[in-house]
Amino acid sequence: MENLRLSECIAEYPNEVLDAVRKQLHLKNDAALSRILGISPSTISNIRHGKIPLRSVILVRMLESTQLHIRDLFNLSQGIAPKRRKTEAPAATARKSTGTTRPC
Repeated sequence: MENLRLSECIAEYPNEVLDAVRKQLHLKNDAALSRILGISPSTISNIRHGKIPLRSVILVRMLESTQLHIRDLFNLSQGIAPKRRKTEAPAATARKSTGTTRPC
């Protein structure tokens, strides 16, 4: 059940995942991220605008590039440091774009 929740959150908040990877790799923009991941900048733009989903092949490339476990990548996208291993749920944080609270 937890894995389903993880995949749902990654699908629901691809911008946070992309931003977390970009930050982890110390990249300035999506063009640099696209070069690292071996995809076109338009693919990242389409993911950010909800035109295409964050596909598993891109997610695998992100994990390989960052050398993180999928849980750590998810935690980074939620604003949680990768070394944090607590069982309690983190406090919800607000999404910048809509002002809504993330359920994940």
